[in-house]
Amino acid sequence: MPDEMGYDESRNRLLVGSGFIDNVPPAVWRYEVSGKRVLTQWFSYRKKNRERPIIGDRRPPPKLGEIQPDHWLAESTTELLNVLMFSRYSSNWNPPRPGFWRRSVKDRHLISVDGLRAAGALDVPPAWRKSLSAGLVQRDLFSDLVEDEEPDPDDQAPPAGDEDADEDFDQLP
Repeated sequence: MPDEMGYDESRNRLLVGSGFIDNVPPAVWRYEVSGKRVLTQWFSYRKKNRERPIIGDRRPPPKLGEIQPDHWLAESTTELLNVLMFSRYSSNWNPPRPGFWRRSVKDRHLISVDGLRAAGALDVPPAWRKSLSAGLVQRDLFSDLVEDEEPDPDDQAPPAGDEDADEDFDQLP
């Protein structure tokens, strides 16, 4: 079970324990979401030593966290390749520069909510305002499944005044 992940930038090689994956661009290795490297974060939950600092109210981690495989699973390799592909595509996406949208609509005429209301664009036609309960038929959910059949005598409630029927339940442990 690997315990370390690294990157050889001269070879574009991702190092996982004693193994490696070639042709991993540096941008994929450095790819971050919310300030955390995606690959190192993903690996931290799959490496041999998963100890984490105790945070919050200083409670120890639950015992369930101690259950883990003793070797690298084939599923882990598949997941790692998926994370690499996702990171590669995501690292190639360049979001617009700050202020891009402000500059692109700055001199354009924008329609306000009040303008939309005045034009009737936000009006809902009366036909669309039907009550949700209008036209619904109240019926038993199972009425289509059960045909007219004779009731089973064992399923019927005991006759009124039969105290022995309730005593059986009172004696349960």
